[in-house]
Amino acid sequence: MALSVGVAVATWWRCDRLGRADEAFYVYSSPLVALAALAAFCSLRWLFTTILVAGSNLERFLNFFGKTSFGVYLMHVWALFFVDAKYGYDYQFVNPWIAIPVLALVIVLGCSLAVRGLQKLPGVRMLVPN
Repeated sequence: MALSVGVAVATWWRCDRLGRADEAFYVYSSPLVALAALAAFCSLRWLFTTILVAGSNLERFLNFFGKTSFGVYLMHVWALFFVDAKYGYDYQFVNPWIAIPVLALVIVLGCSLAVRGLQKLPGVRMLVPN
């Protein structure tokens, strides 16, 4: 969580200095993003193996998302480019602390549904495994 907060604060600081939106600290090559991803993976793996109850709603959700996560990873950049080309990014429609997580949630949910749909098509299933 500390690394994610670090990414958010560094991004806010850079955007404030530039006077425009800049996502330099969100790119994969950013050390904070790489370390945060590794820490999140290890932490969440430990957490869910200790608290997960077989047959629970949480287990069903995690199974669903686990089957789509690689596809979401592959598709999210295309979805972001589509949203940017069609609507543009304007984080000023509401406070950016709200706008950015809302955009992320919409992209993840949209990509998850698209991936599950693609996984139902016989020929495409090879490209987007579940």
